[in-house]
Amino acid sequence: MPKYKDTDYLHISARIKMLESSLLGKDAFEKIAEARSFEEAVQVLLERGYDSGENEFNFPYDYEVLLEEEQRSVYRFLSENINDISIVDFFRVPYDYQNIKAVLKAEHLGISPLRMMFSVGTVSKEEMVKAVTNRDRTVLSEGMFAAVENAVDAFSVNRDPRDIDIICDKACFENILALSQKSPYDFIFDFYRKKTNLLNISAFMRLKEIKKEIRFFQKVFIPVPGGFPLDFFVKMYDKPVSEFAEELSGSGFFSGESLFSSASADIQAVETAVENCIYNMITVFRSVPFGPQVPVSYLLAKEEEIKNLRVALSAKLAGVSSSGIRERLRLGYV
Repeated sequence: MPKYKDTDYLHISARIKMLESSLLGKDAFEKIAEARSFEEAVQVLLERGYDSGENEFNFPYDYEVLLEEEQRSVYRFLSENINDISIVDFFRVPYDYQNIKAVLKAEHLGISPLRMMFSVGTVSKEEMVKAVTNRDRTVLSEGMFAAVENAVDAFSVNRDPRDIDIICDKACFENILALSQKSPYDFIFDFYRKKTNLLNISAFMRLKEIKKEIRFFQKVFIPVPGGFPLDFFVKMYDKPVSEFAEELSGSGFFSGESLFSSASADIQAVETAVENCIYNMITVFRSVPFGPQVPVSYLLAKEEEIKNLRVALSAKLAGVSSSGIRERLRLGYV
């Protein structure tokens, strides 16, 4: 495919540079954490421009309506104003697979999946329900259809919903890596290549911590072009965490990043390093004056903002203390 021109994104880049000032900063999350009530916490969002659009909103407990509408409006704005909509579609694909998982699990439970589904996939929620239910190849991509069939087959054997998650998650990232590798947007492929490597590292650490056998990691491992191969993780599975940390630090993968001290490496240190890597990628994109990286950086920052809001508000609703909420937030993109 022909290489894109940065100058084609001058107008949208200028608009987004202005919109970046509306991203919620640490002060907004501090207000939510310190709010005296759940109602007061939700009011912070309303004051910062979040609204429910045309959706019914029962203040304050329908905060998910606010989050979903904000996410939908971001995708809508970018889709209507960006030169090549495929840039946005790369980031919609994970929601397609999340929705597939919701439909398959709801199928098993005999309930409607709609409340568990997202509205920003490349396939609408209603279309996805019909397509998965009817196993419709005309709506589902080849990768999606294969994920549905494989997940149903695995679940029929073990009756374990985690098989649905594992198969769909692997198919999702394999799909995105294949699509982005063929696109002219090298930076998107590099982003997903690095993110998938990070997911493998996190899974490795979590399973190692709870002393699961290597076969469990082999099941969730996602192949990454140019990434850490499965053999690397197999070799390191019985090694001390400090040795694994040293191997990672010396690989160049975390080049220029503060990873963690191998002497005190643990699951939390690795998880924090993984999150910092993702935030640093967003920061690099935001430093570009104009080009397709600018709308991508804004989209990723909004995704992180909404994810943090979901964490903060659900914790506030559950009665978690202010300090407990702060500990759960990851605000590296601010």
